[in-house]
Amino acid sequence: MEGSENRKTFNSRRVKEGGIERSGGRPSAGRMLMKAGEARAELGVGRTKFYRMAASGALPVVRIGRSVRVSRAALEAWIRAQSCK
Repeated sequence: MEGSENRKTFNSRRVKEGGIERSGGRPSAGRMLMKAGEARAELGVGRTKFYRMAASGALPVVRIGRSVRVSRAALEAWIRAQSCK
């Protein structure tokens, strides 16, 4: 297959050198909202700690139904604000 030397397929996702490219062709880094797991990885905190911080209002989260999402811009601003304290 041409051009497949840098790609592997896992559960209908194509993994490239620059990150995950979804079937829509839009890389995950280009989305406005991150999933909870992505935000946890960025912060380096565990699942329980993340959800406790979200429930207490300590983290800026967006709820879509039962899903918890985090705005990249809001998370970056929150991190900057925590650094200044």
